[in-house]
Amino acid sequence: MRVEATPVHLVGLVKAGTPKVSLKRKFGRDSPWPPPRPRAFRKLAPDLRSALVDEFKAIPAAVAAVPKEDRL
Repeated sequence: MRVEATPVHLVGLVKAGTPKVSLKRKFGRDSPWPPPRPRAFRKLAPDLRSALVDEFKAIPAAVAAVPKEDRL
């Protein structure tokens, strides 16, 4: 049996638990850079429930070439 599939990475927007970023916030030496963006797509953990995800995307993953002698 031969199966052809495209490996993907899932990224998404998590619904809750993301703090809002204020534009008035001052950046000091201890501030993270780049600043957190609450609506940015992030990698999804494999054990994250789908009910917590607002939106997701499947991005093609990089794959390694299979040597010619190992092909079926």
